[in-house]
Amino acid sequence: MPKLSKMGSNPFLFFSLRTDIPSDAREITARLTAMTSLAFDYARGCPNMDQDTLRGLLTELVRFEIAAFEKTRLTTGPRSLAAAEFASEREQAIQEALRQAIFLRDWEAVRAPLECVAKRLNIALPDVKLTYATLALEALKVSIDISRERESRDRGEYSEQTPIFRHAIRSDLGIPTPKPSIPKASEALETAFAVTFTDDQAPSAAPQAPQLKPKNIIQHAIVPTASHSEPLTADKTNTSNIREILRSKNLLRACSEETIALLEKGDDVSLSEGFDIYIDFKRNGCVDDWERKQKPDTISGKKWVSSSLPSLKVAKAIWVDLLKNQSICAIEEDEVDDAIAIIRNIPKNHGKWTGIRADHGYLKLIEQVQNDETRAMNLAERQLHKAGCTNEEEIRDARLAQIVPRMRVETYQRHVRCAKRIGTMLHSLGITETNIFKDCGFSNDETKRLKATEDKIQREKWDDREQQLFSSPVFQGGAKSEDDPIFWMTLLARCHGLRSEEGAQLGPNDISTDKNIAYLRIRQQVGDSVKSDAGFRKIPIHPALIELNFMELVKRARIKGSKRLFPTMTRGKSKDNFTENFTKSFNHYRKKNGVYWHGLDFHALRTTFHHDLMDGSVPGYIKRNLMGHEPLDEGEKSYAQNGISINTLHDHICKIPFDAKSVRSPIHCSKPTLLSARAEKHGLKIVGR
Repeated sequence: MPKLSKMGSNPFLFFSLRTDIPSDAREITARLTAMTSLAFDYARGCPNMDQDTLRGLLTELVRFEIAAFEKTRLTTGPRSLAAAEFASEREQAIQEALRQAIFLRDWEAVRAPLECVAKRLNIALPDVKLTYATLALEALKVSIDISRERESRDRGEYSEQTPIFRHAIRSDLGIPTPKPSIPKASEALETAFAVTFTDDQAPSAAPQAPQLKPKNIIQHAIVPTASHSEPLTADKTNTSNIREILRSKNLLRACSEETIALLEKGDDVSLSEGFDIYIDFKRNGCVDDWERKQKPDTISGKKWVSSSLPSLKVAKAIWVDLLKNQSICAIEEDEVDDAIAIIRNIPKNHGKWTGIRADHGYLKLIEQVQNDETRAMNLAERQLHKAGCTNEEEIRDARLAQIVPRMRVETYQRHVRCAKRIGTMLHSLGITETNIFKDCGFSNDETKRLKATEDKIQREKWDDREQQLFSSPVFQGGAKSEDDPIFWMTLLARCHGLRSEEGAQLGPNDISTDKNIAYLRIRQQVGDSVKSDAGFRKIPIHPALIELNFMELVKRARIKGSKRLFPTMTRGKSKDNFTENFTKSFNHYRKKNGVYWHGLDFHALRTTFHHDLMDGSVPGYIKRNLMGHEPLDEGEKSYAQNGISINTLHDHICKIPFDAKSVRSPIHCSKPTLLSARAEKHGLKIVGR
């Protein structure tokens, strides 16, 4: 702010920022921030220690302990084996003592090292017992980690490769430019009160910085400072200003303190941590448009967790393994290109089939699969030669049959694109100067070229094999119960085009009547999931299901007070939906009873329903309504508020060919339900048979 005489009675609080010189304004602003932070802390007394101060205090404790250990190790010289073993036993004893202190809640056990570091940072430890206990507990846990780290380093064991080694093994990489050192917290406080002079104004001796030493002050251990005149880059600014950046994008409440701590590492954040940051944001309902201000939605986040998180975890495991979990700043473009090529060769069912697991890394897995393929192909060829086969095509087919399928193109592209999402997020938040994963995407031409290399596996309409499916046991009186999901869910998909989750979510209250026509109501309820807004719809119940006593199933569910029509169905642990477990059960049933054909799955029943609508010359707007697809034009969107009449929908549902006599219902009634429905329609009453 420029100095204005009318703004108060304390002129010493006004500073000229010299806004005509941006570099000076930036530096003075940073120093002013440090001064005002101290002033506000002093004014309010600061009875509690904030998270930044706590983190800064413990960070300095870790740095001091590790630095002291390394310095001592370099200056003590050689030692005997007995002395080395004694040092290891000493660390074990220290760890046990620290754990004992936590067990006994002896918070005073760590006061001495905390006071030493606090004095070094000119920070007073909190007097409030609860606040100090919180600090002491974290200090004890950190001290255990420090002891473990000292013990590991003393044995020559390090958690990752050294930065020098990583750079040295890249023959095309020059000597890296070292990053400017970040001043310690105590130095930041001192420079906050420094005075800037030009070369011709510099005095012979720099003036002493004024010292504020009020009693019981808790100062910020991390203070933003600007000691360079050049424009600040991401790794220099965002480690200290990340909270402001997150607040400006409405992301501060959409992430945990752990995520903020990771972001404060700047481009030193590891690849695994980058994925964790992304997962935390998405879990809280953020979208991938990081440039704009976000509107986090926890309900959307929960849906993302159930639908997309499992796949992202697989992508994370692949990328972290192939890039050795390096820091983002250490990853090279060539390494990313190599990883993309390697991902293309990962087996389709890695992690699912026995013997195809990446327990020793994905490179080892690919090598193992290739070796197994070669052996199996050669064995198949030798067996044919031994049997007297000389047909080259037959031998070739036998060899090709031994190939382990690689992941589908869509899966490959999805895993590759995951890295680009991480890179885009970090770059948009200013954590990295560039997006090293910017090329982890595919153009339309690249996608076409990739898909041309694989078999076309797409869902198709059920043909005459549908008769074999409905001749299998569960449809011929072998249902496990009257509400057997295999029986009813299959018919709901075949005769109404329902998605598996839509059918599984049905409850007695979702079935009603309009103009004496029974219908299903597909809708969103708490805990349920409809694919889109267009999924909300009414579907008249097919006459075949009426004849198979479906309405009796609904009636019995109402009497029992069941929320669902199929209460035996359970949700999967990974995606938290019914489809996950039902798909496994339906596939197992088909394989067990010899009615399994690839491409003719449960969703193919919905495809068959759609084909029947087209064969029946059903108008497009009615077809889209019954299928739950988005309206095509403005007329459907804006001028059909009352929807399509139930009579019209029922007429077209009746065009779906399905003979109820081809299956046996698990529900048995004392009188024919179809006959009762016809009698009721004509105002008649059945008195005998």
